[in-house]
Amino acid sequence: MSTSAQSKPLSALILTAASNYNLRGQIVGSAGGQSCPSTGDLLSCRGPHPPEDAPMKLYNENHPAPNPRKVRIYLAEKGIDVPLQHVEIRKRQHKAPEFLAKNSLGQVPVLELDDGTHLSESLAICRYFEALHPAPPLFGTDPLDQALVEMWIMRVEFRIWRPVTIVWRQADPRTAHLGRQFTDFGEYNRGVVADEMRWLDREIGDGRAFIAGARYSMADIVALCGLDFAKFVNMPIPEECTALIAWRERVSARPSARA
Repeated sequence: MSTSAQSKPLSALILTAASNYNLRGQIVGSAGGQSCPSTGDLLSCRGPHPPEDAPMKLYNENHPAPNPRKVRIYLAEKGIDVPLQHVEIRKRQHKAPEFLAKNSLGQVPVLELDDGTHLSESLAICRYFEALHPAPPLFGTDPLDQALVEMWIMRVEFRIWRPVTIVWRQADPRTAHLGRQFTDFGEYNRGVVADEMRWLDREIGDGRAFIAGARYSMADIVALCGLDFAKFVNMPIPEECTALIAWRERVSARPSARA
């Protein structure tokens, strides 16, 4: 990083970076930054600069992959247009050397910036865009609201996504080729998923419109993608969970849900 960049406060660096994007997430300028050799630098994850005409892109997989869908729904809610690069998981394209160079974990989604930086993890990608385009807010509006959204994201991921993933990996025949399955453990977690759906149904049965309160937020996106993937793994919402079913119908009716 240059001496002039080091002398700037962090807030100034963030504003400088944000100024290079228009409201649709497309590049409109250049920060003129250089890749940072020190792993302690803020920009150390930047790769070598690609050709000048290289656009921002999102490495994506289609339905039923739930994590890329979170980002697509988020971008649709924001009205941000990012080109999609299809990565076919069934063809193991996410494990190819050229993709592993972008994300060593071999997972999608991955956001590639114009300077060669690669961001992975769906929530991290969404938070990146939230910092650049705070309206409409999807991670909360004030400290309390932001904390509530974060709380519900974590609750949904730990209490629903985690056991759903266990069932998918350990008990679904479609993943048997990935390695040894502990089927009993996987089947046990089907009951865990059903219990957690009933818990969530009770929580939102207080009349709230959305998972974290009165406003649609990232918590709703995380919950919708998790519950829809659970259905794909043959774990639909129990019929008695009327509040959860009604919530799912509301958020599924939003145009963004089809992203």
